[in-house]
Amino acid sequence: MRRPSMARRRSRKVRLPLSEVAKIVGRQNGNCSFCKSEITIRDCIVEETVSLDSIKSDPLREQLRLWRTRTSKEKGIPAYVVLTDKSIDGIVAGRPSDEESLKRVFGIGDVKIRQYGNEIITLVSDNPGGEDASEETFHAICESCDGSERISVRVPRGQMEALQEMEMSIAEGIRLGLSGVIHGGNPLLPGKNTENDLPPLERFDMIRWRDGKLWFTCYIPEDGAPSL
Repeated sequence: MRRPSMARRRSRKVRLPLSEVAKIVGRQNGNCSFCKSEITIRDCIVEETVSLDSIKSDPLREQLRLWRTRTSKEKGIPAYVVLTDKSIDGIVAGRPSDEESLKRVFGIGDVKIRQYGNEIITLVSDNPGGEDASEETFHAICESCDGSERISVRVPRGQMEALQEMEMSIAEGIRLGLSGVIHGGNPLLPGKNTENDLPPLERFDMIRWRDGKLWFTCYIPEDGAPSL
């Protein structure tokens, strides 16, 4: 039995009025959504989480693909040389408004910006989008979490297969797992959670149906346990 796929996501930096940033920071109790360090409305970075399903249905994506086809025919080169699908999805997710923000999109460097930068930015400007974004899609992070660090991690083969079935990247799975540990703590680590820190927790195991393997374990406060 195939497990239902989870919605894949991508985040982009956004600029919002300070009044809106204040709501987001307040909703997070003044903490970075990744590492829980203290943030303020003036030193935080706001990101908008975008599902890849919404990216693929975005009118801008189709406009970029049509433009890419026209450009590749005019220049006599393959379409992927103009822009890859991953670059197009990055443009749709990030909606860069200038060359500096366009340069942050995967696969776009100085050469492509010189060749196509103005045309891409114009297409983005003509397709602003984002009208249906809800407040819950925004989160605030600290300046430290705006960067990332490359590490080497060995992932059990079963977990790799599970992530592939969910259509989730390994990086996204690791980030979600780390977020769960940082925010909720690990009840199995002594000295980290005490009765004063957390309410009594109940353990839930997710078992893979086809082979009975343990796939995921989570701990939920007893009062918040789901009724089945």
